[in-house]
Amino acid sequence: MWDSTAQILRRAALLTGIGVVVGTGLAVGLARLSANLLFGVRPDDPAVFVSIIAAITVTSLLVSWGPARRAASIDPMRALRTE
Repeated sequence: MWDSTAQILRRAALLTGIGVVVGTGLAVGLARLSANLLFGVRPDDPAVFVSIIAAITVTSLLVSWGPARRAASIDPMRALRTE
């Protein structure tokens, strides 16, 4: 059960990582374009970027854990018979 849960969570971590890398690149570019709309925060503030990336990553993995645990607990033969 733990192997399949870990496999599902690895997949979620991979997708989260891809999203974070692409999103960070876009956010840096958009922050520079919208610098005049930001109040009290520099457009290239690393603390803001790191905290948001950490929050997104933790939230993504926590949200993925429940469905991964449920999917891993299903007997594969039983699931195939119901198809």
